[in-house]
Amino acid sequence: MPKTKHFLDRLLAIDEVLSNARENEYILLSVLLEELKGKFNVSERTLRNDLKYIKSFVEIQCVRNKGYRYANLNKTIKNSLIYKNELNMVMDVLSLILKFDGVMNAQVIQELFDREELKNHLKTMGLNRQTKPVIIFDQNLQLQGLDEWLSPLLDAVTNNMCVKIRYQPFGKENASESFVYPYLLKQYNNRWFLIGKKEDDERVLNFAIDRINSVEMTRPMVGDELKKPNLDEHFKHVVGVSVPKEGCRDVVFRTDNRTYNYIRTKPLHNSQKIERIDDCTWEVRLRVKINYELRALLRSFGDAIEVIEPKELRREMHEMAVRTAEKHR
Repeated sequence: MPKTKHFLDRLLAIDEVLSNARENEYILLSVLLEELKGKFNVSERTLRNDLKYIKSFVEIQCVRNKGYRYANLNKTIKNSLIYKNELNMVMDVLSLILKFDGVMNAQVIQELFDREELKNHLKTMGLNRQTKPVIIFDQNLQLQGLDEWLSPLLDAVTNNMCVKIRYQPFGKENASESFVYPYLLKQYNNRWFLIGKKEDDERVLNFAIDRINSVEMTRPMVGDELKKPNLDEHFKHVVGVSVPKEGCRDVVFRTDNRTYNYIRTKPLHNSQKIERIDDCTWEVRLRVKINYELRALLRSFGDAIEVIEPKELRREMHEMAVRTAEKHR
C-alpha cells in the first residue's frame, strides 16, 4: 500500500463519488479532481495513481473524454474482499503499535482509530477492531527515558539525523555530551539501546536509553556519515549488545534433563550445539565473545548448569557462587 499522506482518506473519497454515480454514468477526471481538492491538496498525477491502485481491487471502466465509472456498482472498493484484507492487515499493524506506549507517534494512530468516519467505514465493511489485546509483549514501561527519548531517537535513525546526546554511564559522577550518528535501536532484556558512532570515534557503540539525559537533533548526516556498518555482522558473535574487543571463545557448560529442554527450545545463541553425555547430562557449546550479558545469562541458571570451558569463566562462576553463598548464610 502506498505511504503517501491521507492515502486511505482519498480512496474513500474517490469510492464515494464513483459509488454515488447513476448507472452507466461516467465521472470526468476533472470532476473527481475538484471533489478531492475540496478536502486534500492533490494533483492530477496523484489522482491517476489512486485510480490505478483502486483498479487492482475492482474493475473500473475508463473512456476517453467521458471519464471513469465502476463496471458494477455492487462491486466497489468497499465491497472488495482483497481491499478488506489489506485494510485489516494495516489496522492490525497499527493496533499492534498502539500496544507500546510512546513509540512511533502512537497518539496520532489512536486519533486515527477514534475518527468517526473511519469507525463508520470499518463498520460498513464488517471490519471490527479488537478492543482487547491479542498479543502482549514483555515490556518495562517504567524504564527511565523510554517516554522521553525512544520516539525522537527513532525519528533520528529513520531520517539519518545526527544527534547531540548527554549521556551518563552508571558509576560516573558527571554526564558528557557527544555528537552521535544513530544507526539502530535495539532492545535486550527489557532495555533499549541506541547503536551508533560518535562523531570523532570509528567504533560502533551502544547508548542505554535509561542513561541518556538529553537528546537534540542537530543536522542531516552526509557523506561517509551515512555509511552504516554491517550491524548483523557486528552483533553476530555476542549475546546482548556489548561487543568486546576480544575474539570468539568456545563456551561449554553442562546441564540436566529439565534445564536442557528450556535451552534446546530457546537457544542462548545461534552458534549453540548440544551433545548428550549420559542419561541425565547434556553438554552445550557456544562460539561467542564473552561479555557481561553472557555472564549474566549463565548466572541466571543458578546451580542448573556447570561451566566447563573456558577455565577463567569457570573460575569466575565459582567465585560468584561462593560470594552468593556467603551472603545467604
